Amino acid sequence: MFLQRLPANVRAILASSSDPLDTLASMADKILEFSPSHSHAVYAVGPSNTTDDRFSRLEAQVAQVSEALAELKFRGRASSQ
Repeated sequence: MFLQRLPANVRAILASSSDPLDTLASMADKILEFSPSHSHAVYAVGPSNTTDDRFSRLEAQVAQVSEALAELKFRGRASSQ
């Protein structure tokens, strides 16, 4: 994943390395430092809202199922008395 975000020329150099990630990051910095000047953009990726939304919907569904189950248990006890 880390390598995919780098420019192609840097990926080509680092692809054959089996060094740890922090070493690769330092190497990438050095390569970019000495590469011809280009505009390099950095993007921060935040948590996915869709995942949060899905989790909230699942919580609501579990609550509904729990309430329905509790109601069925209550009805079963009431009719057996």
